[in-house]
Amino acid sequence: MQREVGFIVGGWILAGAGTVFLVALVLLGAGWWEFSAYLGGSLMVGFGVFFIQVGRAEAADRRRELERMEQTPPPTG
Repeated sequence: MQREVGFIVGGWILAGAGTVFLVALVLLGAGWWEFSAYLGGSLMVGFGVFFIQVGRAEAADRRRELERMEQTPPPTG
């Protein structure tokens, strides 16, 4: 489960840092001539949300796989 937790925590950190960066740009009065800075902040938020979704989907898939393995009887031989 550490891989999934890493994706989720890393995604939250990245999305949060991007949000703080965008808010700082607005508060400091950076105009739209600084489009690349706004684009960078938006990409940080977007990638963060993507990583959160990947981590959650992977965790759900792992849970389903573990439940399936628990319900399947071990092979006899």
